[in-house]
Amino acid sequence: MNNEFLKVREHHEYLPGAMTKVPTWQDFIDELDYSMCNGLDMKGNNDGGLVIENSDHIRQSKNLEDRIANCNPGYLLTHTQIYISLSRMSTTFGKHNDTTDVWFWQCIGKTSWTVWDPDPITYILRPGDIIYTPVGMFHEPKPLTPRVGMSIGIKPL
Repeated sequence: MNNEFLKVREHHEYLPGAMTKVPTWQDFIDELDYSMCNGLDMKGNNDGGLVIENSDHIRQSKNLEDRIANCNPGYLLTHTQIYISLSRMSTTFGKHNDTTDVWFWQCIGKTSWTVWDPDPITYILRPGDIIYTPVGMFHEPKPLTPRVGMSIGIKPL
C-alpha cells in the first residue's frame, strides 16, 4: 500500500488487499478481555455487536496508525475502534457520517460498505481491505458474516 492512499482527501477510496497481515480472532478476544478487566470504554447490544474503544495491544493497528499519522502532518489521531459483529444479524450504526476522516480496515469476515459520494456505491470488504471515508461523508456498514474491523480516525489539529 502506498502512502498516497493514507492521505486525507475529498473523496472516498477503496483498496482491496491493502494489508496482508491481519489480526486474528484471538488478538481481538485478548483485547476485549483487557478492556473488560481494566474498565475501558466499550459499547454493546444484545444482537452480538460490540465496539471496543481500545486497540493498544493489536500490534498491526499500531503500524497502520503510525503510517496514517506520518502521512498527515497537522492532523491528530483521534481513535482506533474495534467493531465486532458476532453474527451477520448484528446491527451497526446504520447510515451515518463521522466527524473525522476514517480508514476502516476489514480484519475478519465480510462487510458490505456503502458510501454516498455523492451517489451510493457499495463494496464488499474482505480481510485485508481498507476503505477511506472523508469527514462528513455518509456511509453504511452491514455485516455479511461474523466479522471484525478497525476504524482509525484523524482530525486537523
